[in-house]
Amino acid sequence: MFGKDKIVQLFNKKRVELSMSKGFALFNEGLYLYQEEKYDLAFEKFKQAEKLGYKSCDMYLCMSYVCDINEQRNVDLVLKYLDKAIKCDSDYGYAYFLKGATYSEYCDKYDLAIEYLLKAKKHDYESASLYYYLAKCYDNLDETMKALAAASTCISKYPDSYSGYMAKGNIYYYQNRYKEALLYLLKSEELGEVETSILFKISYSYSTLEDYKKALEYANKMIFLDKKNPVAYYRKGFVYYNQKDIEPALKNFLEAEKLGLDQNDWGGMYSRMSWIYQSKNDNEKALYYSNKALSYDIKDSFDYYRMGCLQMYGLENNTEALKYFKLALKHAEDDEAGQIDVYIDLSVLYMKLRKYTLALKTVNEGLEFPSKFNNEFLYRQKIAVLYKMNRFKECQKIVDYLLGIEANDFWALQACGMLKFEEKDYDTAIECFIKSEKELKEINPWAYAYWSFALLNKGKYDESLEKFSLYSEYEDLKYLEYKDKILIKSHINKLEKYFPNNPDLEKIKEKFAKIINV
Repeated sequence: MFGKDKIVQLFNKKRVELSMSKGFALFNEGLYLYQEEKYDLAFEKFKQAEKLGYKSCDMYLCMSYVCDINEQRNVDLVLKYLDKAIKCDSDYGYAYFLKGATYSEYCDKYDLAIEYLLKAKKHDYESASLYYYLAKCYDNLDETMKALAAASTCISKYPDSYSGYMAKGNIYYYQNRYKEALLYLLKSEELGEVETSILFKISYSYSTLEDYKKALEYANKMIFLDKKNPVAYYRKGFVYYNQKDIEPALKNFLEAEKLGLDQNDWGGMYSRMSWIYQSKNDNEKALYYSNKALSYDIKDSFDYYRMGCLQMYGLENNTEALKYFKLALKHAEDDEAGQIDVYIDLSVLYMKLRKYTLALKTVNEGLEFPSKFNNEFLYRQKIAVLYKMNRFKECQKIVDYLLGIEANDFWALQACGMLKFEEKDYDTAIECFIKSEKELKEINPWAYAYWSFALLNKGKYDESLEKFSLYSEYEDLKYLEYKDKILIKSHINKLEKYFPNNPDLEKIKEKFAKIINV
């Protein structure tokens, strides 16, 4: 006969066995529901099984997955159940892989992710996804060589998987090496990776390489994949915008806005919409979208710069323009390309305000950058400022510098013509203007005016009137200084001697009526 203690012991053992048996049954029920994708019901069965003392690596992996796909993804619970899975079977490499992938995908803890991914490999688990995550983690830690090595290993071991190609494409993409990125991103697409994020990168790469036809093709693929994805229309809008095709650009930007584009994630669109509306002379909408761009948490230099341009050129509010240009420089940080535009337009603003010393100081600050962005536009603006300050010798040095780089620089030729006129070298001035006209890309009204002055001094009256008519078409009278008005008045009086009652000259006189009466 058994003693009382022995009976209790045997009873408890039997009860545990029965409990475990019931727990196993509940696990199997949960597994069936899991396979039927009834995840919430499955999770409840797993919890009941665990409560009865049943534990298994497979069950905890299933529970971690349910926590992962749940609408309210709970990463802490995912990690908790993965830890339980590893505790049940410390040699199960797949569990280590899932923990590493979780740290990479949802926690941005790349050091920890690598630790668990390498443990997975140590415990005989390898896959294309493992090498993909290793490449991603190393890349985020700026260990580019290790990242490329992991991606290359993935391609070598799993040539039919898109993972390695995608990883390598992403590495090159974020290094702005778009030609190389395309080779691998296109291969990943070919092997079945057609997510919008990859299509976006392909479209962006083509756009950066100025292959707009291909960029548009992949933007359209994004829309075909998901017609309700605002990022797809955002990307398509930018392709058109980069080609200066503003109407379809605006149409797609508006669609992206309608579908709920998050400006904090995909910045810059509203600033560009503002520019489009400004180019259409719709300053009300331009101001609306400029303010909208600035309403978001993430503000870049371009947002402030665009508002400054709107205030100066569209709304003619120079005080506000000055404020926003200064804010643009403050937020520019290391964006030298963006800063150059601000320096140029800020200098233009100071010229409009007749503050030439500040205009010169501003453009010189822009010229301090030693990079490739230290370009001809800054020098052109410096010429304009120095000319207004009557510092002609300094102007000529910059003109000679620009013509030394590009002999047919249309803007430098125009400036040279004006300077030669000041020296009374009318033949050379006319020669410069003729050359600039052959290369003409944008109009400097005062080039036409000085061309007309030079022609008149050479006795070529018909040609002088023709060029002065062109000048009158483009000149904005608001910013003419007193000495400019006197010069124009004098020239009109001279032309009138040779062309009394000429209808073309009468039109010019009508436009400059206020100036004539100075």
